[in-house]
Amino acid sequence: MLRSEINAILREAAAFIAGFGWHLPPFADWPPATLQAHADSDIVARRLGWDVTDYGTGDFARIGLALFTLRNGRLADLAAGRGMLYAEKLLISRVDQLAPMHRHALKAEDIVNRGGGRLVVELYASAPDGSIDRAAPVTVPSDGMPQTLPAGGRLALAPGQSVTLMPGVWHAFWAEQADCLIGEVSTVNDDETDNIFAEPVPRFPQIDEDAPPWRLLVSDYPAVTTRLTHRPLDTAARPVNLAPASVPGATPVKRERGAGAMPNSAAAPATVSGERRRQRHWGQDPGKAGQATTRKPGDLPRRSPCPGRGARAGLRGSPARGDASPVAGGILDPS
Repeated sequence: MLRSEINAILREAAAFIAGFGWHLPPFADWPPATLQAHADSDIVARRLGWDVTDYGTGDFARIGLALFTLRNGRLADLAAGRGMLYAEKLLISRVDQLAPMHRHALKAEDIVNRGGGRLVVELYASAPDGSIDRAAPVTVPSDGMPQTLPAGGRLALAPGQSVTLMPGVWHAFWAEQADCLIGEVSTVNDDETDNIFAEPVPRFPQIDEDAPPWRLLVSDYPAVTTRLTHRPLDTAARPVNLAPASVPGATPVKRERGAGAMPNSAAAPATVSGERRRQRHWGQDPGKAGQATTRKPGDLPRRSPCPGRGARAGLRGSPARGDASPVAGGILDPS
């Protein structure tokens, strides 16, 4: 991903979250130099803050996620069974933007639709060897009630609804009708080792430093604590290479919505135009964003009609509360 693209995504994400009345902690607004000055804090140690990924595809608008980690415990506390055993995040899923199929070995999580459109979660159980069981039904709690779905079944969450995912439950998700603000409440989060993807994709993006960072990502923190700890971060003078050297290159991925392969978008990285004017999307009514489609197994979601790719696709749907048409949830009929 281009750093300029990430900067634009973060600015839109901050405005989108604020539009729902959510207030982020002070470090959400820290420029890189301020965060560098606190490189020995729990913010860095616990990997709190902004996170943007395209999962190595080069096509954020189609496969990607923007996140903010509000709080996070320690794996040592989790192993000891006492202390800060929990974590909390905010996520933004754009319309038809896929968070690819994955599971966790340790983390249990509640995924909550905090507002916007309809959040669709595709689910599979694990086979004894940990792989996807494409035959067995899967049962998950949703707001205190068990929901049993066939393998690959889709649970639609309206604003306010949630689903609990225990370790081993395979899941992918995306927004429909309008972009979604998602809450995640979980046990301790470890994005370095506890994301097992159905296809081999990197959790963090490889970044092309075409511009200075507006805000640092959690994937930048290793550089903060090593190369930058004793050197002033002069982002006004030059771009700073903060991309972790260990991030693998882009990898072709398949969508778990059926067996069809996704086109290899890694060969065409997203670009950001030189336009200064930014589109505003907050006045749109998510109830007018179009009716959700019912897809058959193997169908891919339609490509977002927003112009451009990546950050310039823009967030869709108004965060204004009380104005949107009702969004229905429930188990989707795959037929």
